Amino acid sequence: LLHDVSHELRSPLARLQILIGLARQDPAELANALDRVEAETQKLDRLVGEILTFSRLESGELQGQQQDVYVHELLESICDDAQLEADAAHKTLLLSPLPDAVVQADAELLYRAFENVVRNALKYTPQGAKVQVHAEVQQAWLIIDVDDDGDGVPPEMLERLFLPFFRGQSSHDGVGLGLSIAQRAIAAAKGQIEAHNRYAPDGQQCGFRIRIKLPLDTRPRQ
Repeated sequence: LLHDVSHELRSPLARLQILIGLARQDPAELANALDRVEAETQKLDRLVGEILTFSRLESGELQGQQQDVYVHELLESICDDAQLEADAAHKTLLLSPLPDAVVQADAELLYRAFENVVRNALKYTPQGAKVQVHAEVQQAWLIIDVDDDGDGVPPEMLERLFLPFFRGQSSHDGVGLGLSIAQRAIAAAKGQIEAHNRYAPDGQQCGFRIRIKLPLDTRPRQ
């Protein structure tokens, strides 16, 4: 893990050094270089934040406060925010009608998990295609599916998607920690998360699915 962290930190730091060198060589490019330095600094800040979150989840330090979480409200909020991103990328984000469901979890951690999964789906689905979020109750479980119309993942890589710093499609920007954080946040809520390729009735691969299962809190409420 330390090797991977070091590798991930070196890339943005190297780019920052190059930009500083370019600005010194050509003062006329200072404003442009500063804009790019700011962008790289923001990426570095996000990277460090995700590494810290992952580390605290992995060590058990960040378990969160268990409380009633209304999952339908959480998903509606996430999809409302992600809709702007989808529109800007000429993609469609569809949220199916959700059942009212309550689980015991840390709301902030669960929000982070769902947000990572939805934004990941938007990132990998092509322009003009859609991402669909669907939820249903099955016995004592709430099942949430996030489907995209992307290329999916080679079957031999599916189990590796939740490893830290693993990128199924390295051509996309990203740290490779989103699904690792989601897995540990879901586990903290005593749930499960799985990745599957989707197939059409004729057997052709037609997309990708992340399925999240959370135990329902069925205690009576006043």
